[in-house]
Amino acid sequence: MVDFWCQKWNLPLLLCLTGLLQWDLCSGQIQVQIQLGPLYRVKGYPISISCNVTGFTGPPTRDFQFILKKPNMELNIISTSDPEFAYGVFSGRTRNKEIYIQRLSGSSVLLWIKNLQENDAGDLLCVTLHTGGAYYGDYDDEKKLNVIADTLEASYSGSPSQSLSEGDPLQLECQVSSQTFQHTHLMVTWFLHGEEDENPRPISTLDRDLTVKPGAGFEDRYRAGLISMDKVEDTTYRLKMPLVQQSDQGKFFCKATEWIQDPDRSWTQIAHTTTAACAVEIKRIVAPDAGSFSVYLKASKGPLQEGDALDIRCSVNAQNLPGHFFSVTWLKNQQKVAQIGSSGVLTMFDKERENAAEMRAVKTSHMDYLLTIRSTRTEDQGQYQCEVWQENMNEDGTFKKIQKQISSPETVSITAKESDLEVVMAMKDAVTEEHALQVFCSVSGFKVSWQHKKDSGASFSDVISLTYEGVMKDVGSRYQSRNVQTFHSPAGNFTLELGASATSDSGEYKCIVSEWKVQSNGEMKKANTHSQQKAIIVKSYHTGEMAWRADQRNYQLSIQAQPTDTHFTLMVPRASKQQEGQYQCQVDAYQKDEQKANIISNLLAVIVQKTGKYSYLFKK
Repeated sequence: MVDFWCQKWNLPLLLCLTGLLQWDLCSGQIQVQIQLGPLYRVKGYPISISCNVTGFTGPPTRDFQFILKKPNMELNIISTSDPEFAYGVFSGRTRNKEIYIQRLSGSSVLLWIKNLQENDAGDLLCVTLHTGGAYYGDYDDEKKLNVIADTLEASYSGSPSQSLSEGDPLQLECQVSSQTFQHTHLMVTWFLHGEEDENPRPISTLDRDLTVKPGAGFEDRYRAGLISMDKVEDTTYRLKMPLVQQSDQGKFFCKATEWIQDPDRSWTQIAHTTTAACAVEIKRIVAPDAGSFSVYLKASKGPLQEGDALDIRCSVNAQNLPGHFFSVTWLKNQQKVAQIGSSGVLTMFDKERENAAEMRAVKTSHMDYLLTIRSTRTEDQGQYQCEVWQENMNEDGTFKKIQKQISSPETVSITAKESDLEVVMAMKDAVTEEHALQVFCSVSGFKVSWQHKKDSGASFSDVISLTYEGVMKDVGSRYQSRNVQTFHSPAGNFTLELGASATSDSGEYKCIVSEWKVQSNGEMKKANTHSQQKAIIVKSYHTGEMAWRADQRNYQLSIQAQPTDTHFTLMVPRASKQQEGQYQCQVDAYQKDEQKANIISNLLAVIVQKTGKYSYLFKK
């Protein structure tokens, strides 16, 4: 071992032995540290790896070497002091500056590899050269470098171009996925490369921690709800702009970036890719003559099915109308649906839909008004128009109608939706107390929840529900301290389990399955609901069998189970001197046939003076 180190550093044996002895006595003074590993980096991308040295004396600038250790060999990569240090496999890349060392300070450097290759994988060794004197500490450090394949994919499958008018809505989607075996996070950004932009501008980013950040210049529209970005299911990233502007004209594309967290807890970008672009043309709306205004109506693009969301937008284009006010009314087949008056008061003409929060109308900007039907019905189809009155305010605060404009009609078609949603529920008729109570529910395309009621006169209360993504949420208040679990199989079978059941868990259980659908605005809406219910009995512990050690004719036992405790009453129909004495109640507690506790009550003295009937209550 001594000979190896002496040969490695090309030192005389005596000096080497002296240095090693002093190093052993003063171990740890010099310390080389390469970036914590193992590191995972993607083939074809640039990487940087840090290395530094501490605890040294002498010149403030240290020299470094990087060596790649393979099985049974060491390959020199690059050195700060020797330009001929690299072996042939790396010499061409170092001469072309594809591999180089960036000095951060006299004692700290970065190794850069511009284009990582598969053969770069191995144990990466960082060495600092000895500058004279005795050897103190560790002069090298190594970490594992793994080179993995690039599996990041991003695609845009929509139309390559769109033609819109000012105020129209724009919705774009891109699909992003990665198949790497390592745990990585994805960041997705929508960009706009306008006609006058030197570089593309980020519109909105869904960061690796799933937070949305608007790009520079788009912050105000993001806060006003006029720009949004959502992750839909696992791979789809949706950009929505309800009201496009002339400045939005240009090419839209999506960029995906893959990040990995290194052992030092820092995040590093390891891969990126961009999608094809969608060229968006935005036509300018010609302003009306001075003193007049015009009205435009735009409805959600079809086809629409029952349960989909419907947006009907009214835009008022006016100029040179000082002190003007507008009242806006939505019409369907010439019948009033909703109205926003000049003072901003909202009137919905279908109170049932308004109370059910299925329909709303808002003023989204100075001259834009939006009617939304959150869950459409077939009767919502027909011809829609906007009727707009220009009004002036009188001195007494009332409004006077001046002139009216009606938009061109737009036909909305809604088709009925058939559902093949089914629910099948299964469970045992009875289960012993303290055993797990399981309720099985088989469904597909759905959101699932369970309810329970104690008896026929009670109402159902929530036990637990699953989101349409299969995530457990909303545990009922009565069950938050209980061991409640749900299991989901790929075949669409759901199981509710109540661990350590109690007699109060007896009763009927209902499985409720709701079918949900993604709407055109990205929100999830309930389409259909099915349910099934079934009864179960939880038997009291331990076996329910009754055994007598005294003459049963002289005693009777009554048991009353309550939600929080159980009353056992021992009755003596014909008391006599023979029943005189001290009585106790002993309770043995079992869980799944295993005795968990044994408790004995206080002593109760009974004296029989006359013939009669007495009863004694033992409560535990």
